[in-house]
Amino acid sequence: MDECRKGANRGYSCIAAGEWYSGLGSDLNYHMALNAYRIGCRHNLAEACDLAGIIVKEGKGKVDVDNFSAVRFFTKSCDLDFDKGCANLAIMYHRGKGIIQSNIESAKYDQKACDLGSETGCYNLGVSYQNGYGVQKNNVKALRYYRKACDLELQDGCDNYSKLKR
Repeated sequence: MDECRKGANRGYSCIAAGEWYSGLGSDLNYHMALNAYRIGCRHNLAEACDLAGIIVKEGKGKVDVDNFSAVRFFTKSCDLDFDKGCANLAIMYHRGKGIIQSNIESAKYDQKACDLGSETGCYNLGVSYQNGYGVQKNNVKALRYYRKACDLELQDGCDNYSKLKR
């Protein structure tokens, strides 16, 4: 953890420490993992921001659920162009957790996530286009995003592509 605090390896030691504290080599201690990820996030490590967001969103271990903090972590992760951070931020907007519910914002962040290579972002964008959530309903675009999710090996994307194609 000392290397993490010092910013060794550009903060990547914080991700390693967080993973270790999360249970990849120790008792589950999510408070310590969250601390490590917070430090990594301060060093602008997008993955660390995303992982911190997941811990506080889900209330892992004995960490209190804090959707407002989760949104802040996911926003920073997405601002740093991390696909999973953008996809998680989109989900928060869609559900109205820690932020005002907005399908328009959700679709915007799913688009960014998809552009960055997130299978979840592409799939959720397909759902948005198929149902008109935050975007104009468009089955051609829905098929495009389901296909992209499928190409990124998300089975639900393949399934929805096949169903909509019929």
